[in-house]
Amino acid sequence: MTDSTAYFESVATNWDEIRRDLFPDDLRDKALAAAPLRPGALAADLGAGTGFLSEGLLARGLRVVAVDRSPSMLAELERRLGAPGELETRRGTAESLPIADGEVDFVFANMFLHHVEDPAAALAEMARILAPGGTLVLTDLDAHEHEFLRREQHDRWLGFARADVVAWLEAAGLEGAAVGDTRDACCSSSCCGGEKAEISVFLATATKPGGDVTAGRDEALRQAVRRRYAQAARQAATGEPAGCGCGCGAESESVEAIVSRGHYAADAGELPKGAVEASLGCANPVALADLRPGETVLDLGSGGGVDVILSARRVGPEGRVYGLDMTDEMLDLARRNAAEAGVGNVELLRGLIEDVPLPDASVDVVLSNCVINLTPDKPRALAEAFRVLRPGGRFAVADIVSTRPMPAALRRRVELWSACVGGALAVDEYRDALAAAGFEDVDLEIVTTWDPADFGAVGEEALAASGLTPQAAQGLIASALVRARKPLAR
Repeated sequence: MTDSTAYFESVATNWDEIRRDLFPDDLRDKALAAAPLRPGALAADLGAGTGFLSEGLLARGLRVVAVDRSPSMLAELERRLGAPGELETRRGTAESLPIADGEVDFVFANMFLHHVEDPAAALAEMARILAPGGTLVLTDLDAHEHEFLRREQHDRWLGFARADVVAWLEAAGLEGAAVGDTRDACCSSSCCGGEKAEISVFLATATKPGGDVTAGRDEALRQAVRRRYAQAARQAATGEPAGCGCGCGAESESVEAIVSRGHYAADAGELPKGAVEASLGCANPVALADLRPGETVLDLGSGGGVDVILSARRVGPEGRVYGLDMTDEMLDLARRNAAEAGVGNVELLRGLIEDVPLPDASVDVVLSNCVINLTPDKPRALAEAFRVLRPGGRFAVADIVSTRPMPAALRRRVELWSACVGGALAVDEYRDALAAAGFEDVDLEIVTTWDPADFGAVGEEALAASGLTPQAAQGLIASALVRARKPLAR
């Protein structure tokens, strides 16, 4: 019996209480949200312990194979969850999982990898048991220096560099490897000397080639974006600025900085403070749109409602403004902001910009502010914008673009995608995509270029993995104003 197995055998009956002190319950929700789960599918929970993830998977209608090397942990899991027919426990190790090739649709491993002898080999085993098109979700510790965790909790590894995790996933033959920030931390205190550790937790995803891989990857990206913007909405709802928007590198900003960054200085008097605090845009598409009284406007990814409110004032009571967002928290915030602003010609809709819930040829103007870069299916989003516009209708968008080809290491980082970097189209790609959707009179104007420091620590790590120096990355990402028009009916 290894030291780590002996440790977990000794704490099994108290593990739930110990675990709550180490990491929060919402880590489970974030891990499960990262995969396109479907009832009836089979998931492996590796290093299952007493069933932290298994419980959530069962509640979502999945069948679960729970694997752990500790018999006492598995016994406690069965006691807690009642060993229903959808749950099977198997004793096994990371190096030789007791699961057949391609047997499972999903693999989850929470705080498991830092206990294994060979992380790369363990990930290769996880890839082996995945069915084609299956998704792997890994939550674990970022690299740290708290040696007491080796002695007291028998951690074999002091966390991991995210670039290494991506490399191991790719070496295992998985595709779309991406590592994101959960915004959670694992906290522990040494029993000897009082040292305290607070270690950030990452979330990694990848898919096995074959099957509907693209759909799984797309949904994982949407979930990452939804989490980021839901958190921003919650912050704004409490009166706290929502944090850094597209095109800035600070963790949070004052209202004055947001107004300046979004080019809303001339309109600040028309906007509720809460709407400004929730702004995560990169420019002012309303000023670009030249809105007229009586027009109907659609704002794709309307967020906290800044552009919806401004548009509602421009088109007047005889006009109409629709705001579309996929995040419930943002929609709730926008409704409150619109009510405070006193605009009654607004309707807020829940949905995806790739599937707009409006009829053909129903709006005069489509706006968007730093959102199209976030969608994993840009051709479909642009086709939807074209569909809902009336002939002669206008496309007026602020967005993030890349001025030259984007390094793959930046594109595959989920947190850079949700921060408006990873999904940015190159300038020529953007123009070509609009033309392919049917638009004419396409014009794209660079407004501001980003400094590599705006990418944050994750961006620096991804740049290093791509072999790109900060100097070489200067000006790679920029905010832009994009105009186009739907042709008149012929």
